[in-house]
Amino acid sequence: MKEIPKREGQKLQGTTPSVFALAFLIIGVPLISSLIVEYAIYLGDEERYYSSVSRSDSLLGDFPQYRQSGNGPDSLCNSQNPLGVSDIACIATPDIADVLEHDQQTTTHGNETRRHFTMPSCTNITLGNCGSSGYIIDYNFTNRYDEQLSNKMFSIFQFNVTNEQQVACQTGLTSGESRLDYKVRFAIWERDPLFWGTSIWTFGYEREFVEFDGNYLFNSSFVTFKGTTFDLCRITINFEHILSFVELDEMTNLFNNFDNDRNETFGIFMTVEINNLRNEKGYSWDSTSYYNPFEMSSTFSSDTWLFIDFELVELDAVNTFLKFGVFFMGAGFWLIGIASTPYWDPFIKKVKK
Repeated sequence: MKEIPKREGQKLQGTTPSVFALAFLIIGVPLISSLIVEYAIYLGDEERYYSSVSRSDSLLGDFPQYRQSGNGPDSLCNSQNPLGVSDIACIATPDIADVLEHDQQTTTHGNETRRHFTMPSCTNITLGNCGSSGYIIDYNFTNRYDEQLSNKMFSIFQFNVTNEQQVACQTGLTSGESRLDYKVRFAIWERDPLFWGTSIWTFGYEREFVEFDGNYLFNSSFVTFKGTTFDLCRITINFEHILSFVELDEMTNLFNNFDNDRNETFGIFMTVEINNLRNEKGYSWDSTSYYNPFEMSSTFSSDTWLFIDFELVELDAVNTFLKFGVFFMGAGFWLIGIASTPYWDPFIKKVKK
């Protein structure tokens, strides 16, 4: 096997440039990209902004609704798309009372207050079975975008469904460590003219969207009262998604496109889908005795709270850090390239002067 001849003044010899470049692409780029986003978010904006349900959501009637309330035999709701007219029993109602964060089983923001919606039960049957998958919730996000995301972008998306009923904590029996699969979709829905070339419209279609998904490990119960013989818990389903570099860029482009052509749209709609609710051993919830907060409203005649929250950062500050980060990452590629040529030594000598 012939050796690749060495060149004088070349820092990286032989196959080393290829190895470095490949390693940089496979390992370096994803790692550095995530660090760029992290520093852009956490250093680019010293002040954190927190977005929760506002009072205007209640006034304007932008309430989340079930497109599908589970795939179980007793599920009540089944619509077609975010513009479909749902049964009144499938639409959330506002609750503008403040709810302390500890009622959501999270400590990220101390005891800040968050407002919530009240979701209807997924079934109208007591002890009904709505299944462990197929929970799809649509939400007209337009007014909340106008009110809370002006010149801002969310870096963290949080979703939480908690039933207010307190039950005896029975970890591993009726609640405990669980996992779910989630999908979140932001889409611009555009008006579809009834007749071509006219402004008369009755229908709409999804023009563009951004989607992110994943799976999440969570504890479906949290202690609300510690007793001498037993504790009381509330049952919850929750997940958190931290946007990647690509997702941040896609969401920014989606919002910009909406702002540039909003007269022809119905608005921005958000869809959250939850599937495969399962315990730590992998058994689906509906095959165990685990409580499901979507079903508990019918079982206990109690409210189910829905929290859709965002952690926001100033868009200009984030973009500045992103641009500098991408610049330095490009500089890294350039240095690897020049190190594999005879121009390395003259370049270093000139820099040292």
